[in-house]
Amino acid sequence: MSSSPAPPFPPLPAPDVRLLFGLILIGVLLNTMLYGVILIQVGAFTPIQPALIRSSRC
Repeated sequence: MSSSPAPPFPPLPAPDVRLLFGLILIGVLLNTMLYGVILIQVGAFTPIQPALIRSSRC
């Protein structure tokens, strides 16, 4: 009785990269939104008016 070799493993399916790209995209969007909120809280978008600073020192 001849023994046949074991069948090779089936090929693995290609990984679904859409999930990975989706998670990266969500992370980038959340990071950008958080950074924008921090900038607004710090007041980076309000321009400094030198005339007001000079008049307050008098």
